[in-house]
Amino acid sequence: MYRHLSTQNREIEYAHIEQIRKIYPELTIKEKHFYFDGFANDIIIINDRTVFRFPKYHWALEEMFHEASCLKVAQLHTSMRLPAWNNHHDSFISYQKIPGEAMHRWHLFKEDSQVIGKAAADLGTFLHELHHIPVKECTAADIHASISSHTYDDWLKLYDDVKLELFPSMTSSVQDWVETLFRTIISDNTMMDYTPRLITGELQSNQIIFDYERHAISGIVDFRTAGLGDPAFDIAYILNQYGEAFTEMVLDTYKGSKRLVQRARFIAETFALGWALGGMRTGNPYWYLMHMGNQPGYRSSYIREGL
Repeated sequence: MYRHLSTQNREIEYAHIEQIRKIYPELTIKEKHFYFDGFANDIIIINDRTVFRFPKYHWALEEMFHEASCLKVAQLHTSMRLPAWNNHHDSFISYQKIPGEAMHRWHLFKEDSQVIGKAAADLGTFLHELHHIPVKECTAADIHASISSHTYDDWLKLYDDVKLELFPSMTSSVQDWVETLFRTIISDNTMMDYTPRLITGELQSNQIIFDYERHAISGIVDFRTAGLGDPAFDIAYILNQYGEAFTEMVLDTYKGSKRLVQRARFIAETFALGWALGGMRTGNPYWYLMHMGNQPGYRSSYIREGL
């Protein structure tokens, strides 16, 4: 276990364990797993039963309070299992681990077609329920905009930033792809209009928990980026990670408008540009590597064939 932890991470781990023991002095720790590579939180799973989450920064602590409000409202309106939090002195939280593993595409697509179809339908139902929660209930719970929210001007600024910062390193064909992509919203400045709804903000595959023994989705975790925003963002993340065919099955249950699907396709194509900007600005390869393997493509086909 420790051979994978730096000295700094061992110290962080020790401090977190001490905090846990203060809350649960009689807890017997037989097994523990540490996840320190999260953007905003450290995660410790004790005895494969209880998840403890520790915010890394002050702003992540503020996000934790907002996330709690989003979860509380979502639990009242959705049939999907969501984490039931215990708040410990407003400094960290815990909840019972939802059984299963991250629903990565390369694992899901090894299941048979009925299982895949059921997973898509369950996701569609969850998102339909989430996106139809009355906004007045969200505002009454002090739920504000998701950090994923974008205005039309935000999209235009992204285009300007890409041209200024990334075009010098892009081939002419990639530049043409970018210009063609943004031409769709420049020629129709109403395309990105939407009615704000409660969204997850970033529905990553590691937030969708799939029970590989039951062959079904068992829950959704991590509402850190949740808030009011464009429902197309949640669809865009599914499209980006699972591809067109799976997303179409999700939409069969979700019943989204044609306009929403158009926005989702546009948003999904901008993700790589945002990650590239992050890498260029920071010089940190993390931004280029963090989503490697997540995009649908050739990989899913050879895994299905067992090659």
